[in-house]
Amino acid sequence: MRWLLCLSLHMIVESSTLLSEFPLLMAHDAATSYLSLSGELAWWTAAQPRGGFGTLLDCGARALDVRTRIGRSGRVIMHHGPIEVDTDLSVALSDTIKWYESHMVKEVVVLYISHEGDPVSKVIKETESVFRNANISFFANCEEMKTLTVEKAVSLGGIIGLFNCVE
Repeated sequence: MRWLLCLSLHMIVESSTLLSEFPLLMAHDAATSYLSLSGELAWWTAAQPRGGFGTLLDCGARALDVRTRIGRSGRVIMHHGPIEVDTDLSVALSDTIKWYESHMVKEVVVLYISHEGDPVSKVIKETESVFRNANISFFANCEEMKTLTVEKAVSLGGIIGLFNCVE
């Protein structure tokens, strides 16, 4: 039986704390929270409880591990290995924005983006476009991340996307 541990994480942070040095609770393979599979396959693929990104954020996650690639339709989709998640990245971003606005928090929510399969430049370009359309800051240049503080991330809207920028 699976148990869901929900917790709340609130910290007082110095404004100069680098985001790369700030502890965030991460949900591994967050897109699996959108899966509606059942049976044996669900146990193998589902790393997270059902309900989408809002559910994970309600449980205290402030970093979401999201795997993207270009789907057959040409849209940016999410996946867990070979299992495609039948929810567009744009829907998941909208859910994240709704959660953030409804909770009126001044925290950071990081969507850590990685990919597999497609040429990386195409995935970065298309993923960045989805983030920009949602008015969410997106960083594909890891050099820019080295000086990003938590305070600056919050001032950018609080929700940010990072493409493979983890040391």
